[in-house]
Amino acid sequence: MEIKLLEGISELNSSMLCEWSNTKGEAFHEQWLGNKIAYPLDNNKIKELENLFSIFYDDEFIGVIQKVRVDGDNVHIGRFVINPQKTGLGLGKKAL
Repeated sequence: MEIKLLEGISELNSSMLCEWSNTKGEAFHEQWLGNKIAYPLDNNKIKELENLFSIFYDDEFIGVIQKVRVDGDNVHIGRFVINPQKTGLGLGKKAL
């Protein structure tokens, strides 16, 4: 089983991400997106996010992570979310 990160996000995966976030509600939305992106999430708001990477477990889309900046050997991440139905399986840890 393999974790892969691919730059960007497809329209289909963007729609799934919106569903995950919006189904979990406004508090979940703010937890992973912060308060600068208004609830509810939609595809247009996701398109505005820079340096977004899709996370795949084998070939299944399971989440996203955002690269904020790179300082030497350190990568600072911002937004990071795993499909709520896939949490607790260690996939987020593997993605990091």
